[in-house]
Amino acid sequence: MSPVRLAGSRAGMTIPEVLIALLVGAIVVQVAVGFLAQQGRNFSRGTVAMATAQNARYAVNALEKDVRTMGTGVPGHQPQLVYAGPDVLAFNADYATNDPSDVFAVYLERDAPPAQLQAATRATRFTIPMTAVSYPDTTYRESGSNSPAETLSFFFQPDPTTPRGDDFALYRQVNGGAPAVVARSLLKTAGKDFFEYMVLQVPLDAPTRLVSAGGGPLRHTAAVHASPQDTGRLAKVDSVRAVRVRFTVTSGETGPGELKRAMERTIRLPNAGMAVRSICGDDPQGAGIGAQVVVMPDGTRVVAITWGPSVDETAGENDVLRYIVWRRTDGATEWGDPLLSIPAGLASYNYVDQSVLSGHSYQYALAAQDCTPSRSPLQVSATVFP
Repeated sequence: MSPVRLAGSRAGMTIPEVLIALLVGAIVVQVAVGFLAQQGRNFSRGTVAMATAQNARYAVNALEKDVRTMGTGVPGHQPQLVYAGPDVLAFNADYATNDPSDVFAVYLERDAPPAQLQAATRATRFTIPMTAVSYPDTTYRESGSNSPAETLSFFFQPDPTTPRGDDFALYRQVNGGAPAVVARSLLKTAGKDFFEYMVLQVPLDAPTRLVSAGGGPLRHTAAVHASPQDTGRLAKVDSVRAVRVRFTVTSGETGPGELKRAMERTIRLPNAGMAVRSICGDDPQGAGIGAQVVVMPDGTRVVAITWGPSVDETAGENDVLRYIVWRRTDGATEWGDPLLSIPAGLASYNYVDQSVLSGHSYQYALAAQDCTPSRSPLQVSATVFP
């Protein structure tokens, strides 16, 4: 049967109707595409803003986390704050150890280089970044061995990886090691230094407050902290109680699309000005150490080290926490990094040194450490020849 067309009806669209439909569709598509493009731009800008904020927070948090450790585990004759400049800060702290039994360092970093786990010596002194100052000018010892407190430096330096010329990178350096980048895309806040140093002011008619130290870079010039020479203007650096850090983070763009975020934080130094006190009493008594060459069944020659407990572990002040052993070879005068440390609590102690080499001479030294932490004088073994 043929389809029946109703009177007055027609099939399809007229040309004007098609044109109108195309026009309306084009308008809808154009509006939709413009809306989606604007949303994409807003999303991209939001992502850049978030990355800028994260960069700012990371930089200031990294500074606060490390700077607050200043003075931790530092022997009394070693300065806490070494150099305080407008764009560089250098301080001492027993920041890291690779020994799990070392309970006195702030952090355990198993893969840290040994040279970054103890104080630099006069023989390994380095130039403080952004200055011409060589540090240290003396070797800081604790009970005959090198101080465990390394020098950390933070500094802002023009960033050589960008073409703009006004941005800085924040670097972190341990002793004389290679500096590591903490953050980039940092600008100097207008009219302000990166670092400002605060001292306590005690007015007669007002509460104690923090005020700016002023007066340019501060430096610890006395070789020995708290010595008779470390007084007056030379000791001004020791009066710093907080560090105020200021910088502006940029998104890295230029022109109207650049995003900036200003950051400012005052970092208090809880250990500043605190005297190192012997909270566990006197220095612990040492224990004699013995070393002898032992031939293993396979013919390998090793050195067996033995010692007994300190009298202050089992009696006396009863406060020895661990024993530290050093080794030096072929008549060396410095002990260097510890060979090992062993927690206290055993009836007797022994260790087999399998890393010795035939044809070389070896000496071992032992110190007991209490909870201050203070160490006993070093007890040195006889020289052995594997």
